[in-house]
Amino acid sequence: MSQSTPPLRTHAREAIGRNVVSTHMTQLEQMRPAGLSGLRIEAINLAPTSASRRSGVGATAPAVDWYVKMIFMSNPVPTWRITKTRSPYSKAIAAVAALVFTGLALTACGGGSGATSEPRISGAPLKVVTAFYPLQYAAEQVGGDQVTVTNLTPPGVEPHDLELTPAQVAEIQNADLVLFVPGFQPAVDEAIRAEAGDKAVDVTSGINLLAPDPTSSPGSDEDSNQQDPHVWLDPANMSAIGATVAKSLSAADPADQQEFDRRQTQFATAMTDLSKQFSDALRSCTVKDMVVSHEAFAYLAKAVGLTQVGISGLSPDSEPSPARLAQVAELVKAQGVTTIYYETLVDPKVAKTLADETGATAAVLDPLEGLVPGTTGDYVSIMQSNLKTLQQGQVCP
Repeated sequence: MSQSTPPLRTHAREAIGRNVVSTHMTQLEQMRPAGLSGLRIEAINLAPTSASRRSGVGATAPAVDWYVKMIFMSNPVPTWRITKTRSPYSKAIAAVAALVFTGLALTACGGGSGATSEPRISGAPLKVVTAFYPLQYAAEQVGGDQVTVTNLTPPGVEPHDLELTPAQVAEIQNADLVLFVPGFQPAVDEAIRAEAGDKAVDVTSGINLLAPDPTSSPGSDEDSNQQDPHVWLDPANMSAIGATVAKSLSAADPADQQEFDRRQTQFATAMTDLSKQFSDALRSCTVKDMVVSHEAFAYLAKAVGLTQVGISGLSPDSEPSPARLAQVAELVKAQGVTTIYYETLVDPKVAKTLADETGATAAVLDPLEGLVPGTTGDYVSIMQSNLKTLQQGQVCP
């Protein structure tokens, strides 16, 4: 490895200001470890986003999406990877520096290639990377001992806000399959576009996707430009995801297709049974409007004959307008809604305040986007807990 240390070069598209970029690159240069050579960074799409309106840090330090393309030039073929960090300016530069220097220094000194997957050892389990928990569950159930599964979203992390480490990007790069839901996790989508190639599996293929409710977040470009990604909350959709997983595993490992098919059949049976539990228990509910903190439950509501009413839209950290809060409060009183549901991993303040103001009860309904730290439950047991909550909250005899 060369001992020379060429300067860092940054090209910022949609740059906030040359002085800001210059200051940050000076700080990066100062943080560079001795001996790290051949590194170029391209900071792309460096621009304020709608997150700045929610960050609480003010107009002088808005939140920023940093998509950082890190290129190590001294390998036989230049290699690169993309990651993302969202922070105010003062924190973002330190986060970017940590990602670059800890991740690429190891790659550089080890002589590895960031763009070349590790070859699979014959007979070894398939390496499957999943974007968040429900996909991990499906992969483990269908793959069995023929797979090792890595989940990118650790317990306690809200998956919409996930930021990938260089090690996680490397896991995507070296995976045999990467399971994800497009549009749900921007950082995962970006890394998959950069690293996964034909190993990426969109688990929503073959599922009829729903459009968001425009009344829950009027004028929101963030919600209006995408379809509802929360497909896993309908067990019938989980069965379809299992079929997609089995097909993809079989294509990657034809020798074990019979085992994958057998396990997929078992998984489909379990999901059918869970669907029946929901439809039987919620068939006679007195209250048909299901008021939730954000629109994560449309697929489940449609499957059991309920109507989802979201306080906010598809993103759990979008803030409802005063008009929307008043609209939902009026519906709660007019329709005799007894329970307003809030979620794990998200601040329940808005839902609890609305419940207090309307005389309703606030209860937890788990969207299964990620696991709560220390939980011992799995997809089925958490969904069954949701069912008990809905039976009481929707007044189902």
